Amino acid sequence: MNKKLCILQRCLISLLILCGQHDRMINMCNPRHQKYKVAVTKVMGKYMEAIVVDTEKTARCCIQYLKEQMLEPETFLPLDNIDAKPIRERLR
Repeated sequence: MNKKLCILQRCLISLLILCGQHDRMINMCNPRHQKYKVAVTKVMGKYMEAIVVDTEKTARCCIQYLKEQMLEPETFLPLDNIDAKPIRERLR
């Protein structure tokens, strides 16, 4: 890994400890069957590399921290802003 990527990785780990972060979407999303992996990746698109956080306030805190450390911007997905529709029972 290059130096900037190592610094980013260390900062993200410290953010995981300090804030209400969970993990990157790609690490949290594991389909039961291997055959669904491509479909899930396709549906999630650019959000597969996003970092899942508890609240919008936490996301703003993390963004501010990345700016202070002069690191590249990241995408954050606050759980309190996600509007998920329930799954229909017949599709389970």
